[in-house]
Amino acid sequence: MSINDREEIVGTYDDASGRSHGFLRSNGRYSTIDHPKATGEANSEGLSGTFASGVNDRGEIVGSYVGAHGVIHGFRYARGGFTAVDVAGARETWPFGIDDRGRMTVQTVRPDGSQPQYLLDGGEYTPVAFPGAGLSIVHRLTDHGVIVGVYLDSPEATRQHAFLLDRGAYTRFDVPGAQYTGLNAATDGGVLTGYYVPEGSTTGHGFLTRGGRITSFDAPGAAGTTAYDINDHGQIVGSGFPPTGDGPRSSSLRIPAGHAVRAS
Repeated sequence: MSINDREEIVGTYDDASGRSHGFLRSNGRYSTIDHPKATGEANSEGLSGTFASGVNDRGEIVGSYVGAHGVIHGFRYARGGFTAVDVAGARETWPFGIDDRGRMTVQTVRPDGSQPQYLLDGGEYTPVAFPGAGLSIVHRLTDHGVIVGVYLDSPEATRQHAFLLDRGAYTRFDVPGAQYTGLNAATDGGVLTGYYVPEGSTTGHGFLTRGGRITSFDAPGAAGTTAYDINDHGQIVGSGFPPTGDGPRSSSLRIPAGHAVRAS
């Protein structure tokens, strides 16, 4: 799920058959995004259909679809047309974020199970990997080119860290006292958002940073929250998890400066 400065939201929903579809919410109206080459047949991981993951302020959308033989391909969708985004040799290509210059963060999975991560800029793929990490995953990027993501010290590690990549320099980021920190998005002004799981807990909560201060929050009535994206107006989209544990509840939250839904 993603939100731009025009308050347009993109995401994914499943129909009654379990097939996925991308969606765009613009001016209060929803429209479905389906890649014409998406199949209705589930691949070995049970995925089928189309997924929308990112949108920029120009209304360009990135996502993926399950095609023939279960291969997952990436795409950019703009002005009603699809452009292929595929990494050579990958069995899964997942464009995740897109900035206003058209640069993308791209997740991939190769046939051997490895998961190279990239920045796609002007047709050139540049690898992104936190130094020394066993596994890195890229999430979104800002219009200033700052990339955020997560990494594990090893594929079997029990703790997850977040990172920022800015002009070639990597910085580790952890919420104090958390065993898992997920950094999902950042604003052009440097506000960060994502989720964290406190030490000894299995429930995650959303967080944002302003001026060096980390504030925790949860969607109203939710036991746990994941924040997926934030725009430059401070609006966050994410999922709240009901106390019953019945699964995520998606919502769009607006958090004014200096305030959170619930601070801790």
